Amino acid sequence: MNAIDKSKAPIGIFDSGSGGFTVAKAIEKLLPNEHLVYFGDTLHFPYGEKSKEAIVLYSTQIAKFLVDAQHCKMVVIACNSATANALEEVSKAINPITCINVIDPVVNFIKQKKLNNIGVIGTRATVNSGIYQHKIQQNMPHAKVQALATPLLAPIVEESLANTPLSKAAINHYLSEKILDNIDSIILACTHYPVLSKEIQAYYQGRVEVIDTAHIVAQAVAQELKNQHLINLGKDKPNYTFYVSDLTKHFAENVALFFGKNVPLLETRLA
Repeated sequence: MNAIDKSKAPIGIFDSGSGGFTVAKAIEKLLPNEHLVYFGDTLHFPYGEKSKEAIVLYSTQIAKFLVDAQHCKMVVIACNSATANALEEVSKAINPITCINVIDPVVNFIKQKKLNNIGVIGTRATVNSGIYQHKIQQNMPHAKVQALATPLLAPIVEESLANTPLSKAAINHYLSEKILDNIDSIILACTHYPVLSKEIQAYYQGRVEVIDTAHIVAQAVAQELKNQHLINLGKDKPNYTFYVSDLTKHFAENVALFFGKNVPLLETRLA
């Protein structure tokens, strides 16, 4: 495939469910000419409750599918749990195709803004990995990082229960934990969580900066495509295709909500 053809290849994006839609939507907004192929591993959702070994297996299978079967020019791991547990393995599996993750761009953003008292909320798999604490303090030794597992939030989003009394109660329950008392910024360390961003902002009433991780990751994707001369400059209407390992009603509803009703939605079992 020559350079011109490769620029027209799609960007592959995957998550354990529909949380990665926030990243895909940010990429669509920033890079409107790019073709997108999304894989939601709904059969194994949520990754945040799985072992590292399972997450590595699922993530590498999906990444290989996106590169080998869909010919993607780049793969975006739009899942914090997968990034925290399987980034190295995924990168090796698809080498030399570039793999963008959802953690490093956010850590770079934190460093640039020189934030000091940082809260992190995410799945158990992400928080227990300690990856945010390690990466932030590696770059900013004096920063204080407080991480809290908030396992109910991703299922609430996945089941289309954002902006309900249930989501408000869960947010209030988690964010009132003492460990988050003195933070000045908070990382939504799960790609499902930006759907809850307005509710989280309402809880803090401007006292804490809520970091838009999806937009930060989209910027990293755009920069890397630019660096590799892979930005699609064509004028054809972009194609969006969505794959799931288990087709569910809620996933189909979320695809329609984010991307319209005419987006192809296909069920594919990889193992």
